[in-house]
Amino acid sequence: LVPLAVRLIWRDKSLIGKVILACIPVILIGLFFFDAISAQLAGSLVPIAIALVVGGVLILFIESWYERRGQYRILNREGETISWRDSLLVGFVQILSLFPGVSRSGATIMGGLVAGMSRRTVAEFSFLLAFPILLGASLLDLVKIDVIFSLHEWILVAIGIAEHHFLHVAAP
Repeated sequence: LVPLAVRLIWRDKSLIGKVILACIPVILIGLFFFDAISAQLAGSLVPIAIALVVGGVLILFIESWYERRGQYRILNREGETISWRDSLLVGFVQILSLFPGVSRSGATIMGGLVAGMSRRTVAEFSFLLAFPILLGASLLDLVKIDVIFSLHEWILVAIGIAEHHFLHVAAP
């Protein structure tokens, strides 16, 4: 996965700034409102079920609308660039993923399709957005639960990440 990310950024170096821009809305809202959102929805599966059903219906609707517009013929080409506007729009749509049951990648891909991006381009951009968002959320969780790793534990974490990457991801 890392080689793919490097290849995408190597092809268009402006993606670094666009990924940062797209991450700002979800980071700000997440830092200030995630605990309140979680507290309101904790302990009930109903909001998660509703989010899954509504999300599935929206995916079907947006896919149908996207194909009727003919976007798949016009924009499904190599080398399409992501505009700063599209980056910000996808970043704002990513806020929906703070609600339990909402897929981060599903929300960003559907937002990109509505913006007129090709499936391939928005899928690659959504993939790039996952790195900082998931890493940041994981680190924030570690800070909140007051985890302090020893050097030995950090080494074990690094070995686990490397093992996963080289044996599961990089393997043909």
